[in-house]
Amino acid sequence: MNAGKGAYADVNGLNMYYETHGSGDGVPLVLLHGALSATGTSFGGLIPGLSEGRRLISIEQQAHGHTADIDRPLSVQQMAEDTTALLAHLGVEHADFFGYSMGAGIALRLAVQHAPVVRKLVFATVSYNNDGLHPGLMDTVSQVTPEMLAGTPWEAEYQQVAPRPEDWATLVRKNSAMESTVPQYTAEQIKAMATSSGYRSPSSPSSPAPHTRTSPPRPTCSWR
Repeated sequence: MNAGKGAYADVNGLNMYYETHGSGDGVPLVLLHGALSATGTSFGGLIPGLSEGRRLISIEQQAHGHTADIDRPLSVQQMAEDTTALLAHLGVEHADFFGYSMGAGIALRLAVQHAPVVRKLVFATVSYNNDGLHPGLMDTVSQVTPEMLAGTPWEAEYQQVAPRPEDWATLVRKNSAMESTVPQYTAEQIKAMATSSGYRSPSSPSSPAPHTRTSPPRPTCSWR
């Protein structure tokens, strides 16, 4: 991964880390990483191409990557608020978002709760409610332990960049607890979000499946 310019900002009690890559005066692209991950393991190989000709901001959420944990639970809802607050701190009024896994859930929350800041969204690996998941998957996720993740790229990345590497077990535990609090949306809410944005996909059913593969509002094949 090409080294970006890393910095911290005081946001909602966090000393929140973010990286900037590329340059440009247009709407920035904001990267939102997956659970237990950070910029490197979620987006490392993609950053050179995505940042070509535009500014890219990769945000690391509470307890992830370079951002230290604080005394509060993890939740997608709070991460969306932290993301919005960081962008306001940076003077970003509108952005495009690329969210992966947990980050896609954060991006979806932004579209529902903070629509004015969202110009375009791309989701990778997202469901808008648990009906779109394989039966029993959430039970498995809630039982993940640090020992199960020993030697994984996520553990290695955390040990390398986290301000307190000894907090890895706490992150795993908090992430497991977070899964029961992930926001659940209805098909009607997703359709309303898409309709209000003018989004229409020729492949979208009239009632999208809970694991919808479309990217409302305003999906794009171009990062320009």
